[in-house]
Amino acid sequence: MRTRLPVAGPAGHGCRAPPPRPSLTSRAGVPIPVGGIPLPAARTVAVPDTLPCALPRVPRKGSFVMSTVVVEIRPGEGGDDAVAFATELTDAVSAHARRHGCRATVRTGRTITVTVTGRHAAGLRLHDLTGTHRIQRIPRNDRAGRRHTSTATVAVLDAVATVGPGLSRDDVDIDVYSGSGPGGQHRNKTEQCARLTHRPTGLVVVATASRSQRQNIEAAFAELERRLGAAAVEAAEADRNRVRRTQIATGERPQKQWTWNDQRAEVVDHSTGARYPMAAFRRGRFDLR
Repeated sequence: MRTRLPVAGPAGHGCRAPPPRPSLTSRAGVPIPVGGIPLPAARTVAVPDTLPCALPRVPRKGSFVMSTVVVEIRPGEGGDDAVAFATELTDAVSAHARRHGCRATVRTGRTITVTVTGRHAAGLRLHDLTGTHRIQRIPRNDRAGRRHTSTATVAVLDAVATVGPGLSRDDVDIDVYSGSGPGGQHRNKTEQCARLTHRPTGLVVVATASRSQRQNIEAAFAELERRLGAAAVEAAEADRNRVRRTQIATGERPQKQWTWNDQRAEVVDHSTGARYPMAAFRRGRFDLR
């Protein structure tokens, strides 16, 4: 026998009372009675500082070091085929950089420059490519089908420094003195000119343009920073030139570090004796043998 449930209706007619309304709270946080029934006082629940669920970790800014490596590729002996060979080397270096998640920016000209930037740029095997690369093949534009030998050089350098070392004011001697020449008594009697001496390098900078001593000192510091930065860039460029000469020498055919043999479809590293498949090497796979 089925039991019929009472139909919802007004209270007092044999029907069940509706469920109680949810508790309300005033703006002051005091519970408001509903239907004359007192509500329990509100209580505060402490939320733990550490949640049990595993949240994804966000890497902090600067948790990895970005590095930049500059690869310079120059055509050597061989005419037009040497230029084409330098372009093929550029494509291989760019593919190797992108394969390892780095960005490769190519600038063409008499010297092709590939700037590789990324977290793993300094750890790539680009330094292994330095020296003279020699390729033996039949150029496409040679109708006689003669085998030619062309060369290209590869140099791997660090990025050029754009700013000099930080200037510490503790390393600078500041001298102030009165000016001479036209300018009236203010210029001849007040110490408005500034002379800075950088003790580590002995560089001296003088500023006399302003009538304010403070402005002359700041102008002298700015000029000192500029000169130190220029000297740092010049020293870095001189070091790069030394490294470049050591790596590529003259780029002539006998000065070979790498040989690309088109007939055998392999690339030989003469410094280690390792042999690589040429097809994979062109795609930037410098790790396959």
